[in-house]
Amino acid sequence: MRLFTAIVMLLGTLTMSAQQLPMDPAVRYGKLDNGLTYYICPNEKAAGKAEFYIVQRVGSILEEEHQRGLAHFLEHMAFNGTKNFPGKSLITYLESYGVRFGADINAYTAFDQTVYSISNVPAQQTGLVDSCLLILHDWSGYITLDAEEIDAERKVIHEEWRTKRNVRDRIYEQTLPKLFPDSNRYAYRMPIGLMEVVDNFPHQALRDYYHKWYRPDLQAVIVVGDVDAAYVEKRIGKLWSDVEVPTNAPERIYYTVADNASPIVAIGTDPELSSGTLRISFKYDPLPTEANLTLEGQRDVFCRALVMSILSARISDYQQTGMLPQGANVRFSDGDYSLAMTKKALSASVGFQGNSWQGGMQMLVYMLNQALTHGFSAEEYERVCAQIAMSLRQMEAHSSAQLPSNFIVQRCMDHFLHGSPLLTMLQTAELNRQLLAEMTLDKVNARFSEYLYSPGGVAILLQGRAHENYQWPTEAEVVEAYIQSWGIPTHPHEIPQMEP
Repeated sequence: MRLFTAIVMLLGTLTMSAQQLPMDPAVRYGKLDNGLTYYICPNEKAAGKAEFYIVQRVGSILEEEHQRGLAHFLEHMAFNGTKNFPGKSLITYLESYGVRFGADINAYTAFDQTVYSISNVPAQQTGLVDSCLLILHDWSGYITLDAEEIDAERKVIHEEWRTKRNVRDRIYEQTLPKLFPDSNRYAYRMPIGLMEVVDNFPHQALRDYYHKWYRPDLQAVIVVGDVDAAYVEKRIGKLWSDVEVPTNAPERIYYTVADNASPIVAIGTDPELSSGTLRISFKYDPLPTEANLTLEGQRDVFCRALVMSILSARISDYQQTGMLPQGANVRFSDGDYSLAMTKKALSASVGFQGNSWQGGMQMLVYMLNQALTHGFSAEEYERVCAQIAMSLRQMEAHSSAQLPSNFIVQRCMDHFLHGSPLLTMLQTAELNRQLLAEMTLDKVNARFSEYLYSPGGVAILLQGRAHENYQWPTEAEVVEAYIQSWGIPTHPHEIPQMEP
């Protein structure tokens, strides 16, 4: 059943028509005149607790070369003084109510978003609810950015970089420029930034970055829990009334990822890697938000989910029958291409020991070619559809149950950041049942072939342990192995023994 949990969550983004989707009536949604978006959802299951979030469509991808690290630095500064909570008083105040820094008070910076949260707040205290909203208000536009605090925080971030820098970071430095060629920003905008920037940027540079990008048209406030929605909505309107509509605000650009006609290869090695990984990705463009909110667009989402479920079930069958070597860890996925939200990819990956990457390549390509040449069987298709139908019945049976607050928060974040609709569980189940009835095996097989023939291109990632007694292949050798693997004859119901 766990296999289908992800598919049911994915299908929760579907919509029944090309018209504007209905909003889950339990969520109070709106926008202020200055562009601030808000979501408020009372939740009886929260039992006296509430969650407060402010989400920014702003991340490290927006940094210029001389600003690398400012988005993450700014996140740190939000806890070092604001208009209404000077110094560290924000943390001291919340911790006096049992809301712990690090566990309940937190934030993160990614390439395309920055999120601040205050969780497990005792919501029965109206004054505390007001204070949490005031904190979100201050984060949105009134972080102090005191010069002494900035200089003190440089050392903190430098130490964070030193202590958390690991093998993953070193592999990223080797592989991202290859996965994102032509100086694409996704190759050079890891949120931690460059220490030469962190150590030396002028104070005003951080203030300018803050006021350029932290603005209401790029922000959403989310409040979920045991709260009075009408009261919270009124307070949000009053608190943010002093934030003016930005004039001549710069465009928030979403940086795209170029297609490639020939396979691109990224090879990363490190002596600390205990095992290797090979990943083959077939890139394609995501649906535009407006298409994503139509029945036609969601048929494709549903069909892709079926493809992934059948592939996952096939892997499970091969493992149970011993056709896959023990610990091969073959996996198929469909989602963001590497770190980019502006390009999608079907990816096939396998783990391997030592330097046996060629066996892993043959295994992955064989399984891809097998599905492409022979298609999925009627038995595989019907089994997956039956399991999805069972999951939908369970969704319908529990559609009146209140969801956990963190799940509701995530749905609101997805609506704001990615344009995913907010439907009730019952609406989701009913729509998925309709799409399931419309689907056919031929459509699923055709959709799989579209992945492999996508004009987005193929990207191969190979990473393994650096060893003085082994010379890893060149990019050209990896491409040659990939091409040759497609020449191995396939059988519809089995795979040959290949050691990964």
